[in-house]
Amino acid sequence: MSDLSTRLGLPYLQPSQAQKHVTHNEALQTLDILVQLVVEDFYANLPPEVPVEGQVWALGVNPIGAWAGKGLMLATWLQGAWIFVTPQIGWRAALGTEIRLWDGGEWALPAAGDLANLDGVGINTGYDLVNRLAVSAQATLLTHEGAGHQLKINKANAGDTASLLFQTGWSGRAEMGTAGADDFAIKVSADGTAWQTGASFDPATGRASFPNGAEAASLTLSGAVNGPGAAALGGLRCGYGGSANAIVLSYGVTALVPGLRLRFTATSYNTGATTINLDGLGAIACVTVTGAPLPAGYIRTDAETEAFYTGSTWVLRRAPERITNANGIAWRYEDGRQICEHSFDAGDTRAQGNGTFDDPYRSVNLSWSFPAVFAAAPSHFSGHCRTQSSTTARIQYLVGRQLTTTGASEMWVVRGSSSNTASSLVPTVLHLIASGVWY
Repeated sequence: MSDLSTRLGLPYLQPSQAQKHVTHNEALQTLDILVQLVVEDFYANLPPEVPVEGQVWALGVNPIGAWAGKGLMLATWLQGAWIFVTPQIGWRAALGTEIRLWDGGEWALPAAGDLANLDGVGINTGYDLVNRLAVSAQATLLTHEGAGHQLKINKANAGDTASLLFQTGWSGRAEMGTAGADDFAIKVSADGTAWQTGASFDPATGRASFPNGAEAASLTLSGAVNGPGAAALGGLRCGYGGSANAIVLSYGVTALVPGLRLRFTATSYNTGATTINLDGLGAIACVTVTGAPLPAGYIRTDAETEAFYTGSTWVLRRAPERITNANGIAWRYEDGRQICEHSFDAGDTRAQGNGTFDDPYRSVNLSWSFPAVFAAAPSHFSGHCRTQSSTTARIQYLVGRQLTTTGASEMWVVRGSSSNTASSLVPTVLHLIASGVWY
C-alpha cells in the first residue's frame, strides 16, 4: 500500500508511527494549498522579492531563481520555504474571476457550453427580457469573413416595426426603418414622444416624399412641382432622350412652374436652336445665360447641363470648356466669352531686312489658326516675344496683324538690335492671346 493518497498525494498515517501529528499536519497543509485553489498568476517565472505566506503561483515553463527546475508546478510559500506540488489533470485554479483547468500540459480555459437557445447574452452589461442581447462598449464591430456582410432586421408582419433607434439618455431622438408599414422612413424627435417624419420612400415605386416642408411638397409627384420648392432642390437629375436639338427629359412631374431646375447629361452636342420637352409637357425653347438662342456645341456630352425654367423658356448653364489642339488652347464660357492662346517658335528673326532703321531685321510673315473659331474677329489681340538663351538677350517685338474669326496673319517679329553675330541666332518664342466671343 502506498504511503500517499492517489488524487492529492496526501501522506497516510502508518501503524505504530511515532509523531503522527507531523504526518497529519503535512496532509492538512497540502489540503490547504489545493482545496479551493487560488493562484496569484498563471505561468509565472520570476519569484516575488517578498513572498507572502500561503500565496500560490502556477509556474511557467522556465522559471528562474528559487523556482528553477520547477517548471509547470504549483509553488507556495509556507513557513519560510517554497513548497512545490505537481498539478494533476482536471485540477481547477482561480485567478480573480477567471477559472482554468490543468489538462496535463497547460492551464486551459474551460470549453464553452452549448451556446444555442440561450435566454440572453450581456457583454460587459446585463440583458433583460426585451434586450436579450446587450453590449456595453465604445464600439461594436460586425465584419465579413471573406466576402460581404449583411445586418438583417426581420419583422413578422408589415404592421410591425423593423428599425434602428438612436437614443440620448435612453430617450429616442431618431429612427430609420419600416415602422408600422413597409415604407422605409426616417423620423426624428426632440423629446422621445412627438415624432416627425423627415423622409419616406414608397416600396412600390421608390419615390421619395418629404411630408414636413415645402421641399417635400415639390417632390410629391402626384401634383405640380411648386416654384419655391423646385428652386430649393438644386436640380432634379432627369433621364435623357430625344435628339440633339429636340431633347426629351423624364422625371415624373405633372406641370411646369417657374423656378424648376433640372440637370441632365446629353449624349450628343446640339447643332443649333434647341428645345426641351419634360415629361411630355411640351417642347420649350432653350436659351443661353445671356438670353440668346443656343449656338452649336452649347450643350456638351462631357459635362452636366443645368436647365432653369423661367415660365417661358429653359435657361441653360454650362461649365467652362477647355479645347486643346495643335493650334493652342481655347477657353469657352457660358456667357459667350472665348479666350485663345498659343506659343510657338517664330524662327530666324533675321530672315528679312538688313538691320537698318528703314529695313530692320525681322521674321518671315507669320500666321496663327485659332484652336477654336470666334463668332466675330477677336476684340483683343496681343503677343510678346522672348529669346531662349542663357548668354544673350535681344529685344524683339511683334508688329502687324490681320484678324479674322479663324486666325491671325500678317505678323512679324522685329529685332530691336542690329547685331548679326551667330550667338544672336537663338530660338524666339512667340506667345499670342486672342479674346472675343464664340456666340
